[in-house]
Formats: sequence, C-alpha cells, structure tokens
Amino acid sequence: MKQLAILTFILLLGATHATYAQDDAYESAQKADHPSTKLKRHADMSAGACRKAYIGFSMGFNNPGGILGFDIDIPIVKSVSIGGGFGSSTWGNKIYLDARYYLHPCQRGLAFGAGITHNTGSSTYKTNTDTYGGREKVTLKLDPQTNMFIGAYYFWTLGKKYNRFYAQLGYSVPFTSCSYTELAGDPLTEKGDRRIRNISPGGMMAGFGFSFGVH
Repeated sequence: MKQLAILTFILLLGATHATYAQDDAYESAQKADHPSTKLKRHADMSAGACRKAYIGFSMGFNNPGGILGFDIDIPIVKSVSIGGGFGSSTWGNKIYLDARYYLHPCQRGLAFGAGITHNTGSSTYKTNTDTYGGREKVTLKLDPQTNMFIGAYYFWTLGKKYNRFYAQLGYSVPFTSCSYTELAGDPLTEKGDRRIRNISPGGMMAGFGFSFGVH
C-alpha cells in the first residue's frame, strides 16, 4: 500500500509538471509577441495575487489531514505560514497543526514544513483479520496517537492566480508506539497484529491537495 501511494505521488507529480511545462512554453511564446506581458504579470502579483489565507482540501496516504481532509493555511510573514486541518483516517478522526517555509513569493513553488498530528483512535473498530481461530471479524479499541512530521511541498498556481494545487512527500514519527485492545474475537496472530499496526499513523507520507485564496 505504501509503495502504491509513493508511485501514485510520482506519477501525479510528473503529469502535473508536464502540464505546467506546456503552459510555460505557451506563455513564453506569448511574451515573445508581447514584451509587456512579463511586466504586467509581475505588477498583478504585487497588486494582490498574494492571499491573506488559503482554504481547501487534501487527500493521500498518511496525509496530515487524513485520507480526505479540510485544510487552512495562513501566511504570517513573507515566507512563513501556519496552518491546520482535520479529516478522517484509518485510525479515527485526525487533526493537525503545522508551519511551512516557502522559497518563492506568494506561497508558491517549493516549501518545507513540520507539524504535529493527532489521531483520536476508535472505541469500536471492526475489521476482518488473521486470528488463531482463522480469518474472522474482530472488534478493537484503537488508542489515540500523536505524531510529529516533516514534509516537502510544491505549489502550483491553479487557474488565473489566486488558487493553488500542491503535492507533498514526507515522513511521520509517532511519539508512542501503536496501542490497541481487542474487545471481541479470537486472539490475533502475528500476521493479524501486523495488519493492524500497518494502518496506524506513522511512516511515509504522500498526498496532494487544492487550496483557494481568500482575500
């Protein structure tokens, strides 16, 4: 599953890069005919393309906002923003807080971030897995888990100039080891235990998202 997430991320990044390469080629041709385009675009950026906040959604594997989550990102100085979000995950609901450092103006291009996630766990998580009585449905209590993470992001302008699309890759480390209690069913085998631990928060992160500029 982790290998599939990484492969999906690489293919998505490559496809998006190719699309923007075509757009850049087109813009270069336009600038050749209209030398003032570059100056106008720079003036437009200075005049207000940088937004005071961004809201949107994201999805991915070990994504800070969960499998599908809501995100908010607020620039506090020219190159730094703080943000957070929430969503659903394989280990209950998930919330996060983070900070990002951008290498280019208006929160575009390459950025690096770090933050904390918290998964609420679940009081009655039911799944089919391997037990000493065979493969059967069991009920588990998944304990809450808090992680820290670091990540690299790349942001592209989506549409005219205010909105963004981004892809991310990173790593998440739990503060405590995965913890759960079996409430119903035969005892889990080593393979069954490993299946449960594989869905716990932590490890490689890969995701993408969209955010919309708010004045």
